[in-house]
Amino acid sequence: MTRHRLVFPFLFILALALLPAPSQAQDMARFWEFTPKAGAAPAFVEAFKAHVEYRKELGDPWSWHVYETMVGKDFGNFHVASRNHPWADYDAYAQWENGAAASAHCQATLSPLVEEMTTNISQANREMERMPDDPNWAPAMINVTTFYINPAKQGQFQEMIMKWHEAIEAADMDVYYSSDFMAAGGDGPLFSIALMGDNWASFADPDPTMEQVMMEHFGEEEMMEIFTAFGESYHHWENMIVRARPDLSLIHDGM
Repeated sequence: MTRHRLVFPFLFILALALLPAPSQAQDMARFWEFTPKAGAAPAFVEAFKAHVEYRKELGDPWSWHVYETMVGKDFGNFHVASRNHPWADYDAYAQWENGAAASAHCQATLSPLVEEMTTNISQANREMERMPDDPNWAPAMINVTTFYINPAKQGQFQEMIMKWHEAIEAADMDVYYSSDFMAAGGDGPLFSIALMGDNWASFADPDPTMEQVMMEHFGEEEMMEIFTAFGESYHHWENMIVRARPDLSLIHDGM
């Protein structure tokens, strides 16, 4: 199953947009990022495995997907994500986690090996995603780009990024991605898109190229207007590639 990078010669575009629609208001994800201390990565991995087993024994009700940064400024960091939760889930989970002493176990076994730990909550943007028909498919690699939007141009960003999505859908390109925006815990307005693949080759340039797809769908003049307006709507972007670590994950069926 090949997945492609969305690129064109003068603007690399992997983005997320859209403020949440009311129907999306309960589709939240919790993310944790761990930076192991220098030289402690092997010990961290072993401690993390043991912590996951501890949570399994306790009957942790959430699934936790773990990823390792392979490319980017946070190379070697570990990301942990639990998705598809309404806000009320966080109250119930906090009660379970504290009652089961899962947090205490994490503090005792993982924290001594960690240089830095951060967390945030994002909201899924279901209006801008493409997923395969196979509900059991899980990406081995994810190429994530995050855009820092100019606050005064959020509407412009939203409109332009959906032009890209429109062209991709019309061409039925062989690309799969999900998108979300920061809901709590970080700088904003901040939007991300996660391009999913089976391997590194999944991120090769598509044929036809993204520029060709846009020109076919909109024509050259409108395409250039879209490129310009989109470029004006954000002040910078960051990118990373992560690989899935199923050996460190806690995954329930259907989650």
